[in-house]
Amino acid sequence: MRYPIPTIAREHHHRFGRSRDALRTNLESLFGKTTYRDYEVVIADNSKSQTIERLVREFQPAHANLRYRDVRERPFNFSAINNAAARECDSPVLLFLNDDTSVIAPEWLEAMLELALRPETGAVGAKLLYPNGAIQHAGVVMGIYDNCGTPLKVWTAPSPTTSISRTSFAT
Repeated sequence: MRYPIPTIAREHHHRFGRSRDALRTNLESLFGKTTYRDYEVVIADNSKSQTIERLVREFQPAHANLRYRDVRERPFNFSAINNAAARECDSPVLLFLNDDTSVIAPEWLEAMLELALRPETGAVGAKLLYPNGAIQHAGVVMGIYDNCGTPLKVWTAPSPTTSISRTSFAT
């Protein structure tokens, strides 16, 4: 079943810049494969060098929807970095995505937005696959080990149609 996406559904991505190779692959797959076009990418750079900033500046001339946020001089605090980047956005939808992921299916963002914008939905997540096709993440279930967990981890995914691949890079 497909759901309509309102025209105000501008979507913002927040990525953390740590690995230049991982981020390059991430951005190339995002800009090259994603069919939904009304989105903005904010790179929150918490690396220790200027490598990530230079990479983002390399992509920016061709992608006006790419922004850079320098958080290298701050103590690492995952929540604070996310919150600072989110405050810069005016979209009703935010997507937090690490730099070591790659787009597999072109309509992945439409699929997530269709669900995220339904009034009864609180949060939406993508199925994440390891490079060998095994599932890394496909949701969280409450009650596992008296807490919560990912029940489908390492199962072989039947189809990558709405998935994002998790890429392994040596650092």
